[in-house]
Amino acid sequence: MRKKRLLLTLLLGFAACNVQAELRTADPALNGYDIEVKQDQMQSNYVGEVRQMTLTLINAQGKESVRKLVFEGFEGLSRRDKTKVTFTYPADMKGAALLTHE
Repeated sequence: MRKKRLLLTLLLGFAACNVQAELRTADPALNGYDIEVKQDQMQSNYVGEVRQMTLTLINAQGKESVRKLVFEGFEGLSRRDKTKVTFTYPADMKGAALLTHE
């Protein structure tokens, strides 16, 4: 269980970094409101997506640990996003899932 919690924490951190990276701009004068408007424009036609992903963890000794997962994202009414991440590999993680509702 502890291992699964760590992996889910890492996955959430990865997702947050991914969203933040998409919002960076060359214009340092943009404020928080401008960034929110830009993000809203970027997502105006978003309905949902399904992605298969591979997560490779590397410990301090350089040992790699591979996880495979399916990411499903959907936008509901009033821009309320829902996501589900389901691990498919390895066997001890298979079926573990994280469901979020905005």
